[in-house]
Amino acid sequence: MTQAAGWRAELAAPVFAVRDMALAIACYRDKIGFDIAFQWPLASSFENPANCPDYVILRLGNCELHLSKNSTVTPAIAYFFIDGIDDCYVTLAAANAPIAVPIATQPWDMREFEINDPDGNVLIFGEHTSRLSSTKD
Repeated sequence: MTQAAGWRAELAAPVFAVRDMALAIACYRDKIGFDIAFQWPLASSFENPANCPDYVILRLGNCELHLSKNSTVTPAIAYFFIDGIDDCYVTLAAANAPIAVPIATQPWDMREFEINDPDGNVLIFGEHTSRLSSTKD
């Protein structure tokens, strides 16, 4: 279906299920660099695990990722298109982000690396090789 006149899609926001919101926030905010844009309930606190929010909206640049506290987790995948993939990789590696697959140029013309969160959700960071001045491995 093509988009109808009068409306347009603007943003997709994956929702990852997480068992322990405090642990997830320690990963996303402190190691990967996401900002917390919203949390529910509003009066919740990440410092007290018993009072952690049930739902959190995270932002990284123009991208959003939502976390939902759930006792049952089926890992999911989100892809982030990055401008400056090599710098991104160096920055996240220095922050001890949980990099599961190191940076490499893939046969499908993307330079990528993967991060796994504590619940097994996968974040793939990539940049098309046509945007890179020189390809490194």
